[in-house]
Amino acid sequence: MLRLLAPRLSRRNTLALVGSSLPVSDRFLNPVDRQSEVNPQPAGLPSSTLARDTRYEPGLTSHQQATGGLHPVHLPTSGASALENPSGALLARHKSGIVLGEGSRDAYFEHPSIALNGNPAESYLERPSSEVVDFENTQTAYVGRPASDLMLGLAVFKMCSFRSFVDNADVVLATMNRCFGNDLVTWAVRQTFFTHFCGGIEQASQLDSVFDRLHRAGIGTILFYSAELESTSHMTKQEAEKLFLENAQELIGSIHAASKAPGARFAAIKLTAMTDHNLLTKLTEAFINKGRNLKELEATVDAIRSGEPGDGHLNLEDVEQLDALYTKVQEIGRTASELGVKVFIDAEQTWIQPGIDYVALKAQRQFNTSGVVFMNTYQCYLKNSHGWLNDDLETARSNNFIFGGKLVRGAYIQAEKKRADKMGLESPIHNEKLHTDENYDRCVENILESMASGTSAEMVVASHNCTSVEKAVGKMSALGLGSNAPVYFAQLYGMADFLTYSLGRKGYKAMKLLSYGPIQKVLPFLIRRAQENSSVLGGVGTDINFMKRELFRRATGISFVQQR
Repeated sequence: MLRLLAPRLSRRNTLALVGSSLPVSDRFLNPVDRQSEVNPQPAGLPSSTLARDTRYEPGLTSHQQATGGLHPVHLPTSGASALENPSGALLARHKSGIVLGEGSRDAYFEHPSIALNGNPAESYLERPSSEVVDFENTQTAYVGRPASDLMLGLAVFKMCSFRSFVDNADVVLATMNRCFGNDLVTWAVRQTFFTHFCGGIEQASQLDSVFDRLHRAGIGTILFYSAELESTSHMTKQEAEKLFLENAQELIGSIHAASKAPGARFAAIKLTAMTDHNLLTKLTEAFINKGRNLKELEATVDAIRSGEPGDGHLNLEDVEQLDALYTKVQEIGRTASELGVKVFIDAEQTWIQPGIDYVALKAQRQFNTSGVVFMNTYQCYLKNSHGWLNDDLETARSNNFIFGGKLVRGAYIQAEKKRADKMGLESPIHNEKLHTDENYDRCVENILESMASGTSAEMVVASHNCTSVEKAVGKMSALGLGSNAPVYFAQLYGMADFLTYSLGRKGYKAMKLLSYGPIQKVLPFLIRRAQENSSVLGGVGTDINFMKRELFRRATGISFVQQR
C-alpha cells in the first residue's frame, strides 16, 4: 500500500521520538491515527517536502512534546543551506527541502495530534489570526477522519476520472437498473457517491453527529435538502402543485434541522423543487426583457394580475403560478427569520436563472432588512455574471436592503454546452478556465470592496480553488476586514477538506455544504458532482494528492507537502 503513496521506504534508519515520556499509543489522540514506535525513513525523498511542519521549538514540556512536539530523523546534510528557526537558532535546510537541526543531521517533524491541549473533546479551532492560512497540512485537513473515509474518497474520485462513464451516468444507471435491478444499483450508489458527497444521510434525524464533528473543527454546516424536478409535464396541474407543496414542506423541515446546528446556521433551497421549469423560463424572458429591473417587472406582474393582457412573456396563469411560488418562498423566509437561519437560493441553468434572480431579489428586499435571511447564488463561469452581480448590488443599495451573495464557479457545464450546441448559440460559459478564474476573483473583490466602502452585504466564497481562496483572504486583510467580517468560505461535503478545515482552524467562517435526502431524489445532484469532478479533474487531483499524503503520514509519521 505504501508504494502507492510514497517512494520505496528503507529501514536502515529509524525515527526517534524526542522528549516524550508517554508510551507511543498515548501520543496519538485519534484512535484511527496510529503509528508504530519504529518508523521507516524514506530512502529517496521526493522533490516536494515539508513546509509548515518544520518548526523547531525548544523548551517544550514532555506533555507538549507528546501532543505537539518534534521528531528528529537522521538524514545526510549534503546540499544544506542556512535557515533561522523561530528562536533565532541557525538551522540548515537539506536540498530536498527538509529543515535540519542546528549542528546536527536531524530533521524535525511535528508530532501528529488532533486537538488543542491534548484533549480530543476540546474544539480544534484556533483564535482568529492574521497569519497566512496554511493549506498544506493534511493532518488538519483530515482531522478525525478514519482511513476508510480517505480510501473511499480516492475510489470515488477515481471513478470520476472516467469521462465516458460520467458523461453518460444517467444512461449507465438506467442500463444497470435493467440488468441488475434497482435495489442492487441503489445499494452500490449509496455505498460510494452518496456516502462520500452526502454522508449517507437521507433523513434529518441522522444529522447530529455530522453537525458535532464539523463544529468541533470550527466548521459550520449549510444544509441542503436535494430535491429538484426536471419536468412536471406528465402531471396534472393539481398533481404538480401537490408535489411542489410537499417539497416546500421538506425544505422548511431542512431549515428546522439546520436551526439545531451549533454555530452559524444555513440552509440551501432550489426553486425548481417548488415550481415548474416552464414558469421560470417565461419569467426569465420577462426579466431579461425588462433589463433585469425589479420594479419594472413587478409593475407588469401587478398589471396582469389586475386584468390587463399579458406582455408577450407572461399571462394570468403564469402570474398565479408565480404567486403560488412566492407564497412558499415567504413561508420559508418567515421560518428562517424566526429560527435564525440564513437561506441560499441555489443557482440553476441559464435559461431559468434570471427568473430565479427575480424571485431572490424580491425575497431579499422583503426579508433582508435588519439582517440577511436570503442569499442569491452567482455562477462566475457565466460571461454575464459580473454585470449581473453589479446590477444586483445596485438594486440592494437603491432599495435599502442588505445584499447577500454566494459566489460559485458553476455546476452545469455539460448541460450548458449541450444546449448551446443544439440551438446553435454561443456558449454562455467563458471559453477558457483562466477567464472563469479571473472573473471569479474579480467578483469576490467587487463585493469585498463594496463592504469595505460601507455597503451592507454578506458574501459566501464558495470555491474549491486554493488560489481564489488565498486571494480572498489576502484581499480581506488588505481592506482591513478581519475574520469576523460577514464573509464565509464554503466547500462541498466530501471535497476540498484541506481548504475548509484550514480556514476553520484559523477562525475564518468556514462551512461545508451537506446535501441529504432520499437517494433517488439526490441522484441528479450526485451525477452533477461526478460530471463536475470529471470536467475539472485537475482540481480534484489536489484532493487525491492530499488524501494519499495523509494516508502516508498516518502510516509513517512523516508529512510531505507539494510545492504549488
